[in-house]
Amino acid sequence: LIAGLMYAQPAAGSPNYQALNEAVINQQIVPAYKSFASTTRALNQSAQSFCEERSDKRLERVQAAVQDAWQAWAAAQHTRFGPIQFLTRSVRIQFWPDRRGKTSKHLNALVAREDAADLEPVKFSKTSVAVQGFPALERLLFTGEPTAPGFEFRCSVVLAIAGNLETIASNLLRDWLSEATAYEKKALSPGLENPFFPAAKNVSAVILKDISTALEFVTSAKLDRALGDNLSATNHMRLEAWRSDLSGALIAIYLEMVIEILKLIDPEVEQVALSGDISALQNVRDQIGSIPSSLSAYSVTEDGHAALSALSARLKETRVELMEKLLPALDLTLGFNSLDGD
Repeated sequence: LIAGLMYAQPAAGSPNYQALNEAVINQQIVPAYKSFASTTRALNQSAQSFCEERSDKRLERVQAAVQDAWQAWAAAQHTRFGPIQFLTRSVRIQFWPDRRGKTSKHLNALVAREDAADLEPVKFSKTSVAVQGFPALERLLFTGEPTAPGFEFRCSVVLAIAGNLETIASNLLRDWLSEATAYEKKALSPGLENPFFPAAKNVSAVILKDISTALEFVTSAKLDRALGDNLSATNHMRLEAWRSDLSGALIAIYLEMVIEILKLIDPEVEQVALSGDISALQNVRDQIGSIPSSLSAYSVTEDGHAALSALSARLKETRVELMEKLLPALDLTLGFNSLDGD
Protein backbone atom coordinates (compact mmCIF):
# COMPACT_ATOMS: atom_id res chain seq x y z
CA LEU A 1 0.00 0.00 0.00
CA ILE A 2 1.08 3.59 -0.51
CA ALA A 3 2.43 4.92 2.74
CA GLY A 4 0.60 7.90 4.15
CA LEU A 5 -2.44 7.60 1.87
CA MET A 6 -4.62 5.26 3.88
CA TYR A 7 -6.15 8.10 5.86
CA ALA A 8 -6.29 10.92 3.34
CA GLN A 9 -8.35 13.91 4.42
CA PRO A 10 -11.63 14.55 2.55
CA ALA A 11 -11.68 17.28 -0.05
CA ALA A 12 -14.35 19.97 -0.16
CA GLY A 13 -17.52 19.04 -1.99
CA SER A 14 -19.23 15.72 -2.50
CA PRO A 15 -18.40 13.60 -5.56
CA ASN A 16 -21.20 12.04 -7.56
CA TYR A 17 -20.26 8.45 -6.84
CA GLN A 18 -23.30 7.04 -8.60
CA ALA A 19 -22.47 8.82 -11.86
CA LEU A 20 -18.88 7.65 -11.61
CA ASN A 21 -19.95 4.04 -11.00
CA GLU A 22 -22.46 4.01 -13.83
CA ALA A 23 -19.92 5.40 -16.27
CA VAL A 24 -17.19 2.91 -15.40
CA ILE A 25 -19.44 -0.16 -15.21
CA ASN A 26 -21.60 0.57 -18.27
CA GLN A 27 -18.92 2.03 -20.52
CA GLN A 28 -15.87 0.02 -19.55
CA ILE A 29 -16.35 -3.06 -17.38
CA VAL A 30 -19.42 -4.67 -18.98
CA PRO A 31 -18.26 -4.03 -22.59
CA ALA A 32 -14.91 -5.64 -21.74
CA TYR A 33 -16.64 -8.78 -20.49
CA LYS A 34 -18.83 -8.85 -23.60
CA SER A 35 -15.72 -8.76 -25.77
CA PHE A 36 -14.09 -11.48 -23.69
CA ALA A 37 -17.15 -13.71 -24.09
CA SER A 38 -17.31 -13.23 -27.86
CA THR A 39 -13.58 -13.78 -28.44
CA THR A 40 -13.46 -16.95 -26.33
CA ARG A 41 -16.46 -18.25 -28.28
CA ALA A 42 -14.53 -17.63 -31.49
CA LEU A 43 -11.45 -19.25 -29.96
CA ASN A 44 -13.37 -22.41 -29.09
CA GLN A 45 -14.74 -22.62 -32.63
CA SER A 46 -11.28 -22.11 -34.12
CA ALA A 47 -9.80 -24.77 -31.81
CA GLN A 48 -12.44 -27.26 -32.93
CA SER A 49 -11.66 -26.49 -36.57
CA PHE A 50 -7.93 -26.94 -35.99
CA CYS A 51 -8.30 -30.26 -34.20
CA GLU A 52 -10.47 -31.56 -37.04
CA GLU A 53 -7.71 -30.81 -39.53
CA ARG A 54 -4.34 -29.81 -38.13
CA SER A 55 -3.06 -27.83 -41.09
CA ASP A 56 -0.62 -24.92 -40.99
CA LYS A 57 -3.36 -22.55 -42.09
CA ARG A 58 -5.73 -23.63 -39.36
CA LEU A 59 -2.91 -23.45 -36.81
CA GLU A 60 -2.35 -19.81 -37.75
CA ARG A 61 -6.05 -19.16 -37.31
CA VAL A 62 -6.28 -20.73 -33.87
CA GLN A 63 -3.09 -18.94 -32.77
CA ALA A 64 -4.65 -15.65 -33.88
CA ALA A 65 -7.82 -16.56 -32.00
CA VAL A 66 -5.79 -17.22 -28.84
CA GLN A 67 -4.14 -13.81 -29.19
CA ASP A 68 -7.49 -12.07 -29.74
CA ALA A 69 -9.08 -13.71 -26.71
CA TRP A 70 -6.05 -13.09 -24.50
CA GLN A 71 -6.04 -9.42 -25.45
CA ALA A 72 -9.77 -9.24 -24.68
CA TRP A 73 -8.99 -10.71 -21.27
CA ALA A 74 -6.30 -8.03 -20.75
CA ALA A 75 -9.02 -5.42 -21.25
CA ALA A 76 -11.04 -6.96 -18.40
CA GLN A 77 -8.25 -8.24 -16.16
CA HIS A 78 -7.87 -5.07 -14.09
CA THR A 79 -11.41 -5.50 -12.67
CA ARG A 80 -10.92 -7.51 -9.51
CA PHE A 81 -14.35 -7.09 -7.95
CA GLY A 82 -17.59 -8.74 -8.94
CA PRO A 83 -18.16 -12.24 -10.36
CA ILE A 84 -14.47 -12.61 -11.21
CA GLN A 85 -13.87 -13.06 -7.46
CA PHE A 86 -15.84 -16.29 -7.34
CA LEU A 87 -14.87 -19.86 -8.33
CA THR A 88 -11.18 -18.90 -8.71
CA ARG A 89 -12.06 -17.58 -12.16
CA SER A 90 -9.18 -15.14 -12.56
CA VAL A 91 -6.40 -17.69 -11.98
CA ARG A 92 -8.24 -20.31 -14.01
CA ILE A 93 -8.22 -17.90 -16.95
CA GLN A 94 -4.57 -17.00 -16.47
CA PHE A 95 -2.41 -18.68 -13.86
CA TRP A 96 0.41 -16.16 -13.87
CA PRO A 97 2.91 -15.21 -12.56
CA ASP A 98 3.84 -18.88 -12.31
CA ARG A 99 6.69 -18.65 -9.83
CA ARG A 100 7.17 -22.39 -9.38
CA GLY A 101 6.66 -23.64 -12.93
CA LYS A 102 3.37 -25.33 -12.11
CA THR A 103 1.91 -24.84 -15.58
CA SER A 104 4.57 -26.93 -17.31
CA LYS A 105 4.64 -29.51 -14.52
CA HIS A 106 0.87 -30.05 -14.37
CA LEU A 107 0.38 -29.83 -18.13
CA ASN A 108 3.08 -32.43 -18.74
CA ALA A 109 1.47 -34.72 -16.18
CA LEU A 110 -1.96 -34.29 -17.76
CA VAL A 111 -0.64 -35.11 -21.23
CA ALA A 112 1.38 -38.07 -19.94
CA ARG A 113 -1.70 -39.66 -18.34
CA GLU A 114 -3.55 -39.40 -21.65
CA ASP A 115 -6.86 -40.01 -19.90
CA ALA A 116 -9.88 -38.60 -21.73
CA ALA A 117 -11.82 -38.61 -18.45
CA ASP A 118 -9.53 -35.82 -17.19
CA LEU A 119 -10.87 -33.58 -19.95
CA GLU A 120 -14.57 -33.99 -19.18
CA PRO A 121 -15.76 -30.38 -18.72
CA VAL A 122 -16.88 -30.56 -15.09
CA LYS A 123 -13.81 -32.53 -13.99
CA PHE A 124 -11.50 -30.29 -16.02
CA SER A 125 -12.95 -27.17 -14.39
CA LYS A 126 -11.88 -28.60 -11.03
CA THR A 127 -8.41 -29.73 -12.02
CA SER A 128 -5.23 -27.70 -11.42
CA VAL A 129 -5.84 -24.05 -12.26
CA ALA A 130 -2.41 -24.06 -13.92
CA VAL A 131 -3.68 -26.06 -16.91
CA GLN A 132 -7.07 -24.40 -17.40
CA GLY A 133 -6.23 -21.13 -19.13
CA PHE A 134 -4.13 -19.11 -21.53
CA PRO A 135 -0.61 -20.01 -20.34
CA ALA A 136 -1.24 -23.74 -20.84
CA LEU A 137 -2.93 -23.10 -24.18
CA GLU A 138 0.03 -20.99 -25.26
CA ARG A 139 2.46 -23.80 -24.47
CA LEU A 140 0.43 -26.24 -26.55
CA LEU A 141 -0.11 -24.07 -29.62
CA PHE A 142 2.98 -21.83 -29.76
CA THR A 143 5.70 -24.39 -29.00
CA GLY A 144 6.60 -27.76 -30.50
CA GLU A 145 4.86 -29.02 -33.63
CA PRO A 146 1.07 -28.89 -33.20
CA THR A 147 0.50 -30.04 -36.81
CA ALA A 148 2.77 -33.09 -36.53
CA PRO A 149 1.62 -36.67 -35.85
CA GLY A 150 1.29 -37.52 -32.17
CA PHE A 151 -0.44 -34.28 -31.19
CA GLU A 152 -3.89 -35.88 -31.02
CA PHE A 153 -4.30 -36.00 -27.23
CA ARG A 154 -2.70 -32.59 -26.86
CA CYS A 155 -5.33 -31.31 -29.26
CA SER A 156 -7.97 -32.76 -26.97
CA VAL A 157 -6.39 -30.73 -24.17
CA VAL A 158 -6.52 -27.65 -26.41
CA LEU A 159 -10.25 -28.26 -26.86
CA ALA A 160 -10.76 -28.70 -23.12
CA ILE A 161 -8.99 -25.41 -22.36
CA ALA A 162 -10.78 -23.48 -25.12
CA GLY A 163 -14.16 -24.80 -23.98
CA ASN A 164 -13.30 -24.00 -20.37
CA LEU A 165 -12.36 -20.42 -21.24
CA GLU A 166 -15.57 -19.92 -23.20
CA THR A 167 -17.63 -21.25 -20.28
CA ILE A 168 -15.89 -19.01 -17.75
CA ALA A 169 -16.25 -15.94 -19.98
CA SER A 170 -19.91 -16.68 -20.69
CA ASN A 171 -20.65 -17.19 -17.01
CA LEU A 172 -18.87 -13.97 -16.06
CA LEU A 173 -21.04 -11.99 -18.46
CA ARG A 174 -24.15 -13.84 -17.28
CA ASP A 175 -23.36 -13.07 -13.65
CA TRP A 176 -22.94 -9.38 -14.40
CA LEU A 177 -26.12 -9.02 -16.44
CA SER A 178 -28.65 -11.84 -15.96
CA GLU A 179 -31.77 -11.22 -13.93
CA ALA A 180 -30.95 -14.11 -11.59
CA THR A 181 -27.52 -12.85 -10.55
CA ALA A 182 -27.34 -9.27 -11.90
CA TYR A 183 -24.14 -8.07 -10.25
CA GLU A 184 -24.44 -4.92 -12.36
CA LYS A 185 -27.75 -4.16 -10.64
CA LYS A 186 -26.21 -4.80 -7.22
CA ALA A 187 -23.32 -2.46 -7.97
CA LEU A 188 -25.57 0.28 -9.32
CA SER A 189 -28.33 -0.05 -6.70
CA PRO A 190 -26.54 0.48 -3.39
CA GLY A 191 -28.45 0.62 -0.13
CA LEU A 192 -28.61 -0.73 3.38
CA GLU A 193 -30.37 -3.86 2.10
CA ASN A 194 -27.60 -4.48 -0.45
CA PRO A 195 -25.23 -7.14 0.97
CA PHE A 196 -22.36 -5.97 -1.25
CA PHE A 197 -22.63 -2.21 -1.41
CA PRO A 198 -24.50 -0.24 1.27
CA ALA A 199 -23.53 3.03 -0.46
CA ALA A 200 -22.42 4.17 -3.92
CA LYS A 201 -19.19 5.32 -2.31
CA ASN A 202 -18.31 1.67 -1.61
CA VAL A 203 -18.44 0.87 -5.32
CA SER A 204 -16.25 3.84 -6.18
CA ALA A 205 -13.78 2.65 -3.55
CA VAL A 206 -13.29 -0.76 -5.18
CA ILE A 207 -12.99 0.84 -8.62
CA LEU A 208 -10.25 3.12 -7.34
CA LYS A 209 -8.52 0.27 -5.54
CA ASP A 210 -8.54 -1.72 -8.78
CA ILE A 211 -6.82 1.16 -10.58
CA SER A 212 -4.10 1.30 -7.95
CA THR A 213 -3.67 -2.48 -7.99
CA ALA A 214 -3.59 -2.58 -11.79
CA LEU A 215 -0.75 -0.07 -12.00
CA GLU A 216 1.18 -1.93 -9.31
CA PHE A 217 0.62 -5.22 -11.14
CA VAL A 218 2.08 -3.82 -14.36
CA THR A 219 5.29 -2.79 -12.64
CA SER A 220 5.77 -5.64 -10.16
CA ALA A 221 4.60 -8.59 -12.28
CA LYS A 222 4.52 -7.59 -15.94
CA LEU A 223 7.83 -5.67 -15.99
CA ASP A 224 10.08 -5.74 -12.92
CA ARG A 225 9.89 -9.48 -12.34
CA ALA A 226 11.50 -10.11 -15.74
CA LEU A 227 13.83 -7.11 -15.74
CA GLY A 228 15.47 -7.85 -12.40
CA ASP A 229 17.82 -5.35 -10.77
CA ASN A 230 20.11 -5.09 -13.81
CA LEU A 231 20.61 -6.37 -17.35
CA SER A 232 22.49 -9.50 -16.26
CA ALA A 233 19.57 -10.44 -14.00
CA THR A 234 16.98 -10.14 -16.79
CA ASN A 235 14.95 -13.24 -17.56
CA HIS A 236 12.70 -12.73 -20.58
CA MET A 237 10.90 -16.00 -19.79
CA ARG A 238 9.33 -14.27 -16.80
CA LEU A 239 7.46 -11.94 -19.13
CA GLU A 240 3.78 -12.57 -19.59
CA ALA A 241 2.85 -14.44 -22.80
CA TRP A 242 6.39 -14.31 -24.21
CA ARG A 243 5.92 -17.48 -26.26
CA SER A 244 3.10 -15.92 -28.28
CA ASP A 245 4.89 -12.55 -28.45
CA LEU A 246 2.02 -10.79 -26.67
CA SER A 247 3.92 -9.32 -23.71
CA GLY A 248 3.95 -5.75 -24.95
CA ALA A 249 0.45 -5.79 -26.41
CA LEU A 250 -1.06 -7.07 -23.16
CA ILE A 251 0.62 -4.33 -21.13
CA ALA A 252 -0.49 -1.65 -23.60
CA ILE A 253 -4.11 -2.86 -23.50
CA TYR A 254 -4.06 -3.16 -19.71
CA LEU A 255 -2.84 0.44 -19.40
CA GLU A 256 -5.39 1.64 -21.96
CA MET A 257 -8.20 0.32 -19.78
CA VAL A 258 -6.83 2.19 -16.75
CA ILE A 259 -6.61 5.34 -18.87
CA GLU A 260 -10.24 4.91 -19.99
CA ILE A 261 -11.41 4.63 -16.40
CA LEU A 262 -9.44 7.70 -15.36
CA LYS A 263 -11.06 9.67 -18.18
CA LEU A 264 -14.47 8.59 -16.84
CA ILE A 265 -13.51 9.60 -13.29
CA ASP A 266 -12.06 12.96 -14.35
CA PRO A 267 -15.39 14.85 -14.60
CA GLU A 268 -16.23 13.87 -11.01
CA VAL A 269 -13.01 15.34 -9.56
CA GLU A 270 -12.92 18.79 -11.11
CA GLN A 271 -10.92 20.16 -8.18
CA VAL A 272 -7.84 18.14 -9.22
CA ALA A 273 -6.09 17.91 -12.57
CA LEU A 274 -5.66 14.38 -13.93
CA SER A 275 -4.61 15.36 -17.46
CA GLY A 276 -0.89 15.20 -16.70
CA ASP A 277 -1.17 11.74 -15.14
CA ILE A 278 -3.32 10.48 -18.00
CA SER A 279 -0.77 11.83 -20.48
CA ALA A 280 2.04 10.09 -18.59
CA LEU A 281 0.19 6.77 -18.79
CA GLN A 282 -0.57 7.32 -22.47
CA ASN A 283 3.12 7.98 -23.08
CA VAL A 284 4.14 4.72 -21.38
CA ARG A 285 1.44 2.84 -23.28
CA ASP A 286 2.56 4.30 -26.60
CA GLN A 287 6.23 3.57 -25.98
CA ILE A 288 5.57 -0.05 -25.08
CA GLY A 289 3.17 -0.42 -28.00
CA SER A 290 5.73 0.98 -30.46
CA ILE A 291 8.61 -1.34 -29.59
CA PRO A 292 9.77 -2.58 -33.02
CA SER A 293 10.84 -6.04 -31.87
CA SER A 294 9.20 -8.37 -29.36
CA LEU A 295 9.27 -7.20 -25.75
CA SER A 296 11.07 -10.44 -24.94
CA ALA A 297 13.95 -9.67 -27.31
CA TYR A 298 13.96 -5.97 -26.41
CA SER A 299 14.22 -6.60 -22.67
CA VAL A 300 17.60 -8.36 -22.92
CA THR A 301 19.30 -5.53 -24.83
CA GLU A 302 21.10 -2.76 -22.98
CA ASP A 303 18.91 -0.01 -24.46
CA GLY A 304 15.74 -2.04 -24.04
CA HIS A 305 16.38 -2.89 -20.41
CA ALA A 306 17.15 0.74 -19.60
CA ALA A 307 14.05 1.98 -21.42
CA LEU A 308 11.71 -0.54 -19.82
CA SER A 309 13.16 0.11 -16.36
CA ALA A 310 12.57 3.84 -16.86
CA LEU A 311 8.97 3.19 -17.96
CA SER A 312 8.37 1.05 -14.88
CA ALA A 313 9.74 3.79 -12.65
CA ARG A 314 7.48 6.35 -14.34
CA LEU A 315 4.46 4.13 -13.76
CA LYS A 316 5.29 3.86 -10.07
CA GLU A 317 5.58 7.63 -9.79
CA THR A 318 2.31 8.15 -11.65
CA ARG A 319 0.48 5.67 -9.43
CA VAL A 320 1.56 7.53 -6.30
CA GLU A 321 0.65 10.90 -7.83
CA LEU A 322 -2.77 9.63 -8.89
CA MET A 323 -3.64 8.24 -5.47
CA GLU A 324 -2.42 11.42 -3.76
CA LYS A 325 -4.95 13.31 -5.87
CA LEU A 326 -7.85 10.87 -6.10
CA LEU A 327 -8.11 9.60 -2.53
CA PRO A 328 -8.79 13.00 -0.96
CA ALA A 329 -10.76 14.26 -3.97
CA LEU A 330 -13.14 11.28 -3.72
CA ASP A 331 -12.93 11.05 0.09
CA LEU A 332 -11.85 7.41 -0.15
CA THR A 333 -9.25 5.14 1.41
CA LEU A 334 -7.48 2.11 -0.01
CA GLY A 335 -8.24 -1.14 1.75
CA PHE A 336 -6.42 -4.46 1.47
CA ASN A 337 -4.51 -4.83 -1.77
CA SER A 338 -4.98 -8.30 -3.30
CA LEU A 339 -1.32 -8.26 -4.40
CA ASP A 340 -0.14 -7.97 -0.80
CA GLY A 341 -0.64 -11.68 -0.25
CA ASP A 342 1.17 -12.78 -3.42
